[in-house]
Amino acid sequence: MKVTVNDLKKLAKKVIRRDTYSQAVRDAQEEARYNLTEELREKYADFYENSPLKENCILYEAFGGRGMTCSPHAIFKYLLAQPEFQEYLHVWAIDDFSDNAPWMELYKEKQNVKFIKFQSLEYREYLATAKYLVNNVSFPGYFTKREGQVFIDTWHGIPLKTIGFDIPAGKISAGNTVKNFLAADYLISPDVFMTEIYKNAFKMEGLFPGKLLEIGQPRNDSYFHTEREAVFQKLQMAGIQADPSRKLILYAPTWKGSKYSSPDTSLDAYEKMIRTIEENVDTSEYQVFVKPHQIVYYHIKNTQGVTGQYIPATVDTNELLRATDVLISDYSSIYFDYLVSGKPILFFIPDLANYLNYRGLYFGIDKLPGPIAEDYGQLGGYLRDLEKAMEPYREVYDREAKWACPRDDGEVCRRLADIVFHGKEGEDCIRCEETGRPKVLMYAGDFSDNGTTRSFLAMAEYLDFQKYDITLLIDGDGDERAEGMIRSLPSGIRVLYRGQPFNGSPEELACHNRLMKGKTAEVPHAFYKREARRLFGEAAFDCAIDFTGKKNLFSMIAGEMKNIRFFTYKPYFVDESRIQAELKEQPVIVSQEESYYITDRLAGGNSSVISIDAIPAPDMDKTNYFCMYSKAAEGILNTFSSLTEKNTCLYVMGKGKAYENLKKSISRLHLEGRVFLIGWAARPFALMNMCQYFVCPEGEEENAGALSAKAMGMKLVGGDFRSEISYRFDVKEWNRKQYEKLEKQIEDKRDLHE
Repeated sequence: MKVTVNDLKKLAKKVIRRDTYSQAVRDAQEEARYNLTEELREKYADFYENSPLKENCILYEAFGGRGMTCSPHAIFKYLLAQPEFQEYLHVWAIDDFSDNAPWMELYKEKQNVKFIKFQSLEYREYLATAKYLVNNVSFPGYFTKREGQVFIDTWHGIPLKTIGFDIPAGKISAGNTVKNFLAADYLISPDVFMTEIYKNAFKMEGLFPGKLLEIGQPRNDSYFHTEREAVFQKLQMAGIQADPSRKLILYAPTWKGSKYSSPDTSLDAYEKMIRTIEENVDTSEYQVFVKPHQIVYYHIKNTQGVTGQYIPATVDTNELLRATDVLISDYSSIYFDYLVSGKPILFFIPDLANYLNYRGLYFGIDKLPGPIAEDYGQLGGYLRDLEKAMEPYREVYDREAKWACPRDDGEVCRRLADIVFHGKEGEDCIRCEETGRPKVLMYAGDFSDNGTTRSFLAMAEYLDFQKYDITLLIDGDGDERAEGMIRSLPSGIRVLYRGQPFNGSPEELACHNRLMKGKTAEVPHAFYKREARRLFGEAAFDCAIDFTGKKNLFSMIAGEMKNIRFFTYKPYFVDESRIQAELKEQPVIVSQEESYYITDRLAGGNSSVISIDAIPAPDMDKTNYFCMYSKAAEGILNTFSSLTEKNTCLYVMGKGKAYENLKKSISRLHLEGRVFLIGWAARPFALMNMCQYFVCPEGEEENAGALSAKAMGMKLVGGDFRSEISYRFDVKEWNRKQYEKLEKQIEDKRDLHE
């Protein structure tokens, strides 16, 4: 039996209806007992709140527990060798003990080295209680850094590919990474370029409260402090038949595909690369190995055909580079690391045009420090005479090494330890949270296709990013249409996904749900404080704005944040660009007997099939009215039924609590075929434009529907269907005034939380 967070919410809602809190808790506990994920979240919260910090404890994690690799491994090796850290417990989070058995075996006699299963209960304990945390990517979405913990995020290389918010889907994919960065005390940077990537591509400028350490890449220390013979011993331990007497050619490409979690895993290209290299070099002098990207190896490790020439992801790449004599790569950041060697680098890039269209690069290919092959034949030619192939690139090679690896000298881990453990900070410690701009946190719900979202999108076009630092929190649920609207947001907005369910006990969840329903005045303060730290880490904001106008989790979280003004703002901005775009569409399907208006297009599982939602299109020989669902809807139906002119139709858009009652009223008033309840139409404006009148009951003249009707120049009538409403309306002027009101509230020094 598996119980999801939604199941727990349903449980709590059932109990709220019965108003028996104690039973709600018991039910939620019983359900959670069968669900390891939920139970572990509860345990994590318990460790967080009730277990003391382990002062002399360091938790290391690399690539989600893939193995002892990258910068966390280099830091671990350095600290473990220092006398002052012998009393520390060094804990490694490992996803697959079997894959990592050879390396774990090396430390079996070390009493101060411990291995724990990634995502296990023990993992949650150390994640919540270890004083020091070291990661090269990000911890899981539920991670919440507690006060007193010290978090070092090393990242994992200099990017050649665009990254973070610089990629098209960055507003969606960068969320958990950005949350981790905001929780970090230290972000490690190898050079000025990477410092700017943190500041701009990940939007740390203006908000990150920790320190950027421009000290070099810890993982490159492994190149300087690893013996070549030791690398071959480790390869043999991993089942790789490597010959120490021959030179090593390493092919190490990045992952390919449209999604990181499901990359292209075909072995054909790897096999062809191995054959090409072996056909063009003296195999008595050279041996060839492939080091797939770690996410690719995770998917192919059990595939038939992955032979001893495929180096596992658990082998530390930077140690491997010490034994590598020729590197062949593509867009992978590995080539930056290898620049410290001064040895040949070849680039195999047959798909450059496609890759540029999909993602993009920070540098032109003219900056690559080695010859570029676009096909296997060209690559073979370079391999046959490496010295000649590299000769034109010596100057570029030296120039790239100078800016990319200025501090990679084998002493990076020492410098890091001096800063973190001894407080020896210098000019290489950079702060970036102060820009003088007010830091504004906004919330507009889950970005589903509704009035709040559309109004926010229209408002966002007016935001002044030179004046304000803007962060938007979104309750994302993976909805395709919502993600499309998120991608359309201005690039100046820093988007954070709330993502993972909150960490808490059944008691806290039940209390939260009861509070949202007005069934209790009790506030689970610890629950909300914890969620605030999970989402925003150590970041501080000047004000928080809720655009939904509803009591929700965000409003409670904001109430627990320090020195922040909170207010709700429910504006109606008119999305003129969307209106114009929809009016240009062809939303009507004409058949021999009837015409239909397309209210939505739905992509199904079959990419060649598109399903549609449609309603009978307005008959232009009739008088057609359009109105929004509201509390006045029942009265509007009664009035409409009494019209003496029967050659009329009414379209009602929206839904609410009395929606089902409207259906009954249509039947009771015999309005079938004249009144159409269309729900929330995804494309309403062309339909509105096919109607002669917009019905606007008293008090709704400035609601979203009425404003859109005014923007389209529709005739407005009151709820009596007779009195025409005159108006003058300028969309840009209206939106500008709404934005001016928002700015005044942002800059108001009064405490508006109450």
